[in-house]
Amino acid sequence: MPTLNKTYAEKELVALLKSRNQDAYSVLYDNYSAALYGIISRVIPAEEIAQDVLQEVFIKIWKNIDTYDSSKGRLFT
Repeated sequence: MPTLNKTYAEKELVALLKSRNQDAYSVLYDNYSAALYGIISRVIPAEEIAQDVLQEVFIKIWKNIDTYDSSKGRLFT
């Protein structure tokens, strides 16, 4: 298995996520959580609720990664 890093190609990251690789999930979180939290916190100013929403988003990603279709967009668009 290749070593994951922050510059991992999105296509490879998605493939690893689909194989339920937990290290890939950590990379996904590290790369996207701050930006996603920024968006969530603009819509939901209550910090605790915004953090809960962020957590729920990543849980849904983990549960539904098999349905991700890269032809319909990138991970973060």
